[in-house]
Amino acid sequence: MLDSLRIAVLLIAFAQPAFSQDCNEALRQSVFASSSEYHSDWRLYQSLTTEEYQQKSTSAGADAVISGIPMGGSYDSHRENMSRYESIYEESLSQSQLQNIYWTGLDDNTRIAYEACLEANSFGLLMAPREATSSSVEVVLKYRNPDPQAQRLPLTWSGDTDSLSLPSEIGTGEVVTFVVPRPQGGAERLLSVFGGGVSQGLTFTSLPRVITLPDFNRFRVSLKNGAERLSSDAEISEITYRHVGSTVTSPDTHEFQFVVKAGGNSERYNFTVDQSRSWQDQLRIYDIGTGYLEITFTSYNDGVGDMVWRIHPKS
Repeated sequence: MLDSLRIAVLLIAFAQPAFSQDCNEALRQSVFASSSEYHSDWRLYQSLTTEEYQQKSTSAGADAVISGIPMGGSYDSHRENMSRYESIYEESLSQSQLQNIYWTGLDDNTRIAYEACLEANSFGLLMAPREATSSSVEVVLKYRNPDPQAQRLPLTWSGDTDSLSLPSEIGTGEVVTFVVPRPQGGAERLLSVFGGGVSQGLTFTSLPRVITLPDFNRFRVSLKNGAERLSSDAEISEITYRHVGSTVTSPDTHEFQFVVKAGGNSERYNFTVDQSRSWQDQLRIYDIGTGYLEITFTSYNDGVGDMVWRIHPKS
């Protein structure tokens, strides 16, 4: 009796949740390669590890920008830039929201592979998302017992079960599907099932609005320029320049000053470019009243520079 109890406790302890780290990591990689609108939100890249960032930046190339995120700089610079974007947009994603975004809009191959991975890591009873849209999630329930003559498994449900048609038992080899409407207004909906010493749980969230970063713009700028129009209500002018150091005496830096006129305001800014570092490492963001100007020089030679910039509108 005591041995049976120990086995049941171990099953409960190790079966929660069924989503193994390997399955989620494989799903994450598929999402990063996805072209789905749901997966274009820059906040998905908040969770990139050092290894993932290095792999992406290497494969994408030095000047690559993915979902608005510059990928050619150092990982420390990536984290610094992400912190800036987080402060601008003042919205982050919870782990439950991330998971729900990962489920949504998957292609058939990714969806099938994810479900198969979860099933391989389950302890007989599996409850998993099968297909998710912006309004609902189709859930699959499976039971696998090596004994084909095993009795049907009684199920106990908990959480938000309102309006759901849920089975009270399941036989080995059976597959049951049901649809869970997503909660609205940022709420969460929890659903759990228990059977045969195994507990499975899912958390459903409303999908947050997709936030995409604006595209970078490029222009060639020189000290002779009068003014460069950045947007309908922003321009850069009065550029001055000073060279500090040389290629021999590191660091070889270039110091710029420029005036940004935006939203009826005018302000002078300082900017220093270190030629030994990539432009993605030197992005700077300035509050220009109507939005945030993100700007850097990609190169500079004989009074002419190449600049990249974009404006993040204030919401």
